[in-house]
Amino acid sequence: MSQLIFSYGFGRTGTTWIFNAIREILNDTGLPWQSCFAKRATLKKALATIDEQKYFVVKTHVLNHVQVARSSLQKYDLKAKVIFPIRDPRDTICSRLRVRAKEGDLKGKLENMPANRLTQLLRRESRKYNELFNYLENNEQLLIIREPDIKAAPIKLLSEISTYILGYTINHNAIQRIATELSSDNVLKTIETKNKELGRDEVFKQIDEDTQFHANHIRKEDYDHQWLPEQQEIAESIVKKQELIINKNLTRQQAEDKAFQLTTEEMTASIQSLRKGLR
Repeated sequence: MSQLIFSYGFGRTGTTWIFNAIREILNDTGLPWQSCFAKRATLKKALATIDEQKYFVVKTHVLNHVQVARSSLQKYDLKAKVIFPIRDPRDTICSRLRVRAKEGDLKGKLENMPANRLTQLLRRESRKYNELFNYLENNEQLLIIREPDIKAAPIKLLSEISTYILGYTINHNAIQRIATELSSDNVLKTIETKNKELGRDEVFKQIDEDTQFHANHIRKEDYDHQWLPEQQEIAESIVKKQELIINKNLTRQQAEDKAFQLTTEEMTASIQSLRKGLR
């Protein structure tokens, strides 16, 4: 059965890697799929041309897009899967500001950002996680992954994603190939080579339109910034909220597993009872 699969998360948390991982896994199986990066116009257009025989893969940073797409596609009875990455909010903000600087917004550079503005950005991240926490009250469980594991444990993550969307893990050699292709080192090498051949603007257009990798924004360095005590407090509260989301999501999964187990046991008991009646 076809599925609706979301790579949903906040900007600069790993949604692009997940988006490409899903598509590569589906490619390996030979299953048909279509995909889009959900901005308002592109999502509306994609939903209007959906093929119910295909997997539909959506990358989005907006929770409402998940809700809109699920509602729009109810007539197809597509199963929905949502993969959500979490990342330390301090790293998320540093990464986002670096992207803005690369786009020419020098005021957006971390060293030029007023302290009160950084505090506002952290509070905004906190509100986003509160919204997600509330969403989990009445919706299916997610597959939650930790962004640092994208680099530290890609084989493990790809296996988890494969099992989540397909019900089984694809061939280990395929998993290793995808991990290599999507590694930051490999992507950086490809971008650097293409930059020399085509120029930065053309590379950004070609690679970004296809992979959403934001070609000229990928870098290796870690983030080192001295956060104020108030900012650290907000960031740590977000990290705690992330753990609450993970635990809440896990509790939902355990409840669903238990319900499935009970249903299976009831069916077994019913069959055994029927067999006794036929004797």
